[in-house]
Formats: sequence, C-alpha cells, structure tokens
Amino acid sequence: MAGLAAAGLALSVAAVAVSLSGAGPEPRWITAIVHALVIAAPIAAGLYALHSAPASAGRFGRLLVLSGFLWSPTLLAESADSVLYSTGRVSAWVAEVVLVYVVLAYPSGRLSTRADNLLFRAAVVTVGVLFLPSALLIEQFPVPAPYASCGTDCPPNAFLALGSEPGFIDTVVIPLERLASA
Repeated sequence: MAGLAAAGLALSVAAVAVSLSGAGPEPRWITAIVHALVIAAPIAAGLYALHSAPASAGRFGRLLVLSGFLWSPTLLAESADSVLYSTGRVSAWVAEVVLVYVVLAYPSGRLSTRADNLLFRAAVVTVGVLFLPSALLIEQFPVPAPYASCGTDCPPNAFLALGSEPGFIDTVVIPLERLASA
C-alpha cells in the first residue's frame, strides 16, 4: 500500500508540473491543483477503504485506486506538445468510461443490475465506436474540454491519420458526439 501511495503522490506531483508548464490561461496553479486532486483523491480514498474498511469494501477500494491511476494520463492534455496533448485528450475518453463504471459499481465494486451493465456497455460502445476512431480523423479536438485549459490555443491533434479532416466530421461525427455526451 505504501508503494501505491508513493506512486499516486508521484503522479500528482507530475500533474502539477505538467499543468504549470501548460499552454492554458493564468492562473495555472488552479489547474495544477485540480489535476493533482483528480489523481490523488480516488487513490487516497481507495487506499483508506482498503486499510480501514471491512473486506466487503476492498473491491471498491481497489477500483478507486485503479481509477486514480487510469485518470493520470488525462493530465497530459495540459501539455503544449501535440503528442502529449493528444494522448491526454484520448485518455480522457477512456477515463470517462472508468468513471461510469465506478459510479455504477458503488458500493460493492461490481455492476449489480442489468441496467448498470447496459449503461456501462453503452458507454464502452459510444467511446469505442464514436470517440476513439474520431481521434484519427479530426484536426483539432473540440474545446472547451474539462481536461484541457488551452481554449483556442490548443495544439493540433497528433493522431490525425489523413492529410485533412473529412467533411462528415463536422456534419455527422461531432453532432453525434455532442448528443452522446449530453
């Protein structure tokens, strides 16, 4: 547990460093604190649950620790580097699926109803079919975004696989993504 706590602390410090060096508006320290807490809070709560709660809370505690670590790559969306920024933006979509699972699995750490399973599967399909493939087709990630504070000065998408963005992105994909995330 001490190793997990140390790793969580290291990731939180890294979040502060990346956020302070990012391209977003001032004051950068607020963004840095938010990113550090997004990582540290679930890890700390999960470790607390594993240490002091009954065995029944262990699965949910492990899930919280895992979610804190899986959220850590989202801090890269604060970077001014195109590859790091793009990695952070894409990892945020995956982290959102993790968040859906955590919320639906509370307090047992398991999806207990059919509705929970369907909602989680819908989140996985939405991200896997709509969001992740769009990372290969869009020139710029949509802004504003809760994971990046660069606003209109964001780096370009480093994962663009084509020479330019196809026309159906603005007319089909972006509206579908907005509808799905509403």
